[in-house]
Amino acid sequence: MTATLQTLPRRVFTVQEGQALQVLDALLGRGRGDVVTVPVALSPLGDDLAAAGARRIATSVMRFLVEGGGWRERALLRGGRRVRARAWDPAAGSGFVPRYTAASRTLWIEGAAQLPALVGQSRTDASRGARRAVKRVVPDQSTEVGDWVFFHLAQQSLGTFRLCEDDFTGLRLRLVSQSPVALLFAPVGERSRRELRDAYVRLTSPSTARVLECIEDRLAGAWTSAARTLWAERMTGSLAARIERWATLGRKLDAYLDAVDDAERLDLARPVTKLAAALMTGVFAVPAEEVRSSLSQSSGVVSLAQRDELLAAVASVAAVGQRVFALRERMAGERYGDARYAEAQVFMGDVDALLGVQRRAVEGLARSLSGVIG
Repeated sequence: MTATLQTLPRRVFTVQEGQALQVLDALLGRGRGDVVTVPVALSPLGDDLAAAGARRIATSVMRFLVEGGGWRERALLRGGRRVRARAWDPAAGSGFVPRYTAASRTLWIEGAAQLPALVGQSRTDASRGARRAVKRVVPDQSTEVGDWVFFHLAQQSLGTFRLCEDDFTGLRLRLVSQSPVALLFAPVGERSRRELRDAYVRLTSPSTARVLECIEDRLAGAWTSAARTLWAERMTGSLAARIERWATLGRKLDAYLDAVDDAERLDLARPVTKLAAALMTGVFAVPAEEVRSSLSQSSGVVSLAQRDELLAAVASVAAVGQRVFALRERMAGERYGDARYAEAQVFMGDVDALLGVQRRAVEGLARSLSGVIG
C-alpha cells in the first residue's frame, strides 16, 4: 500500500511582494540591497506577506543570537546563582523570547518603499526628499530587544544598497540611535561615555541580558578587529581620524564596563576581558616599549603634543585590562551570602581564565603608553 503525500498549499507572492521580501533579505544580510531599484509600495500589507516577513526576521535574529555564542556552554548567572548551561537553553533562557514592535515592520515596508529610489545615486549630500525618506524608514519610535538585533543586522548590511555617503550615514545613525545592540558594534564617535553607558544599561535587565550573553563572542571579535585595524593603519591615513577612533573605542569599552558594573552584572563583562587578552596576544604582539615607539613614529605625528594625544587615545583602550583587574580585586571582597557573591565568582573565574597570566603584560603596556617609568 502506498501512502499519498500531500503538500501544504503555498502562497504565491506577486512580483511586488517578492521584491519587498528581497529588500527585507538585504536588510537582514541575506542578499544585496541594490537588486531592487524600483520603489515597492504595499498598502495594505497582506496577512500572508506579513507572516512571511515576520518569520524571516525572527529566524535571522535567532540565528544571529545562537550562532553568536548562544550555543556555547559556560558559567551563567541565574537568579543570583551560578549555573553552567547554554544561554539559549530553555531552562537557562528562563522563557526569553525576543520581542518586536511595529518598528521592525516599518523598517521593512518603508525600506522597500523608500530605499530603492536612493540606490546608486551619486549625490555628495542628502536632498531634502532623501532626508524625509530616511526618516520614514526609521522614524522616532520605541523599540524592543528583537527590533534592536534586526536594526543591527540592517546597519551592518546598508553597504549593499549603494547609498550616497550622506544617506548612508543618516540612516545608520537613526538605526543606531534606536538600538543599543547596533550601538555596541557601530563606530559612532559622537556620544559621550555617559550617553553610551545609559544606552548599554538597557541590555542588562533580566529580560534583555540574554542578548549580551549570546553575542559576547561576536562583540569581543568586533572590538578586537577594530583595535587590530587601527594598529595596522598606524602608518597611513589621517592622524586626527586615528586618534578619534582609538578614543571612541576606549570610551565604548569604559561605558560598557560602567553599565554592567552599575547593573551588578559583571558576569557580562566577558567581551571586554576577551578583548583585553587579545590586545596582549594578538594586537600588540610586541614588547610594550616597541608599541610606544611605533606609535610615536606614526604617520602624521610631528610634535610632542600630537604624540601624547595619540598615546593617550591608545592608552584608553589598553587600560581596560588594568580596570578589569581592579574590578576583580574589588569583587574578591564579596563573601558567601553577599548580594554580589555569585556574580563575583563568575567574573573572577573569567578574568583568571582569560587574562590572569597576562597581568604583568597588561600593567607594563599601560605604564609604557602613559609614560610611567618602572
